[in-house]
Amino acid sequence: EVLRVGSSRPWQEVLQDLTGSNTLDARPLLDYFQPVSQWLQEQNQRHGEVLGWPEYQWRPPLPDGYPEGIDLVTDEAEAGAFVEEYDRVYQVVLNEYVEASWNHNTNITSETSRILLQKHMQMANHSLKYGLRARRFDVTHFQNTTTKRIMRKVQDLEHAALAPEELEE
Repeated sequence: EVLRVGSSRPWQEVLQDLTGSNTLDARPLLDYFQPVSQWLQEQNQRHGEVLGWPEYQWRPPLPDGYPEGIDLVTDEAEAGAFVEEYDRVYQVVLNEYVEASWNHNTNITSETSRILLQKHMQMANHSLKYGLRARRFDVTHFQNTTTKRIMRKVQDLEHAALAPEELEE
């Protein structure tokens, strides 16, 4: 009888005819499953389990063979702090490299060449260290486009991923 009405009447009217009330109420279902709910609560207390995720960054343990990427950090504030740290350190490393490059280009000697190579290696090490750390972040849904852009750039290791011997060439 209820299905025969189809969509010709509002569902609230049909519900009123069927149950005597025009609103949905989950209380009967909760009452029905109350013994199971009570048992689950007791089991959680007995085994020290906590409902939900009480720690902000808690992640469930991942089984072997689980797809990659599920454990990436999506906290945009943490990424912003990472970008600030990266930039602060990068400015120092880059400045030292530029000074060494200038010194070498204005006074080409084996000593300035050695120093330039050393600073180049420091730049590569910086890129590798921060690039690997940046790869822990999933920036897909970040709202701050600047943070997103910088993180993607830092995640690209470029020549820093080369072996030290190849970098020296």
